[in-house]
Amino acid sequence: LPSQASDNDLGQGPTAHQRKVEAAKRAAAEARAREEQERQRIYEQIREAAEEEGYQSGLTRGHEEGLNRGLEEGRAQATEELNAQLQKALTPLASLAKQFSEALE
Repeated sequence: LPSQASDNDLGQGPTAHQRKVEAAKRAAAEARAREEQERQRIYEQIREAAEEEGYQSGLTRGHEEGLNRGLEEGRAQATEELNAQLQKALTPLASLAKQFSEALE
């Protein structure tokens, strides 16, 4: 193939074979770039799904913890209010019971 070498030496440009090789290299590079883009897209989808799952899990856990804390605080407040009402209701009865007890003596 001395004629091909002489064509290049004369500045005629790349041969058909060289153009095919360059086209194949460009196609391979484009394929690698598309593959990397697809890999990145899949990675982002997985990452976003994991973040959403973590967020939902945290939200659920936080909701449950908040609900439990609210129930505990509500029970404590209800107990305090009930005890205060009982004390308020029983205080007058205590003096009546004392008077009744003294009357029986």
